[in-house]
Amino acid sequence: MLRKLGEFNELSYQEKQGDPIELTKLKLRAEEIDKEIASLIDKIVSANEATMEYINKRVEILDEEKKELKEKIAQLSAEMYDRKNIGVISGYMNKWNEISIEDKLTVVDTLIESIKVGQGNVQIAWKT
Repeated sequence: MLRKLGEFNELSYQEKQGDPIELTKLKLRAEEIDKEIASLIDKIVSANEATMEYINKRVEILDEEKKELKEKIAQLSAEMYDRKNIGVISGYMNKWNEISIEDKLTVVDTLIESIKVGQGNVQIAWKT
């Protein structure tokens, strides 16, 4: 990996904008909504007509909230990875042992698409 990293004198990286914690909260809420809808659907079997009205209303409300959350998630994600926020990393190989973990992760994130590990084999897919 050091040999591959050494091929690059300068790297372009994208500074992430936005609040990743807020994004995580929105994603968690969307998952909670999915679970609540699934729970309501499970109750349909034993529901009478009046209960079905309540279930239908609640599912509609939850579904609307989920749609709004998905829009917010998409917007936040787009803002976080806005192409306008591109910077340059240089001289990182000369100081690799001195730079912070966050900076190392930025370098790796800039260069590596994915890493697959299995049965004593490591496969790295490099970004082009």
